[in-house]
Amino acid sequence: MSAFKVSVHTVCGTLLEEVELYPTATALDLKLCIRTQQGMPPWRQRLLLGDVMLKNDAVLGGSDQPVNVTLVKLEPSQDKNQVVALRKAVTGGSADEVEQLLQADESINLDSEWTYPSRGTALCAAASSGLVDIARQLVKFGADMDKLSDVLPKSPTALCCAVSSGHREVTRFFCDTGADKNKSTDSGETAFVIAARRGDVGMVSLLCNAGANVNHPERKRPLFVALHSRHHEVVRLLRACGAERLTFSEFCSLWKPVVTAWWTRLLLIGVFILCLPHFGAAGAAVTNVKLMISDECFNKTELL
Repeated sequence: MSAFKVSVHTVCGTLLEEVELYPTATALDLKLCIRTQQGMPPWRQRLLLGDVMLKNDAVLGGSDQPVNVTLVKLEPSQDKNQVVALRKAVTGGSADEVEQLLQADESINLDSEWTYPSRGTALCAAASSGLVDIARQLVKFGADMDKLSDVLPKSPTALCCAVSSGHREVTRFFCDTGADKNKSTDSGETAFVIAARRGDVGMVSLLCNAGANVNHPERKRPLFVALHSRHHEVVRLLRACGAERLTFSEFCSLWKPVVTAWWTRLLLIGVFILCLPHFGAAGAAVTNVKLMISDECFNKTELL
């Protein structure tokens, strides 16, 4: 059976978009298409076929006739029981339990930070714990991979959480799924910079192969951070990945802490004190030479 066409209308009857889907496509697949085109997460979508609300696993195909679907947009809401249930499911590490919960109650706001007040969104919590199967389910149901956290320090994305915790499998999943690899935190750090600061050679290699920008012009560069943290193996890897040499301003910033350090100042003072006698001897020698020249000139004047 060939692909069939689905027409999505608003409640007012306005045609929103037309989508071609494969015969076994479900309502969730259509919601993901709407998210791509309209930027609306699946948990805020209700699809009506006539007067019947479609569940996520409802198959839309079955005939060659076009399917007309009505989209109802939900306003964000977060129920305390929903929050507790999702928190327990993610903490338990059961991807099946998370999927069942999201299938049964589609109104859970996956991008709300009230799910984990101390760990950000549910996706950030899964990424920090290395729970790739749960992260996969959350993304499938519409969790935003590129959302900056409002409660975590430096406001990281889920990808930054995975990198800072050293979970390469979760990081690979985010990169393969289309997460923004160059999105930075409030402090200007990308996932690449975080990996370089940690000295994680495997993570740096993974991000390099995934196409992350190693020479971002407006933010901290991984090479500068790796040199500052003295991770020489990471520096060599970044140079192999095409990292450009330090600019003059970066070079000055790199050496500024050394120059301004108190022990550097004491060292310079000590060298100056040790050299004082030599400065005195040199001054005396210069004075003797001046006197000799003056005497010679005086003797020549008398002869004339």
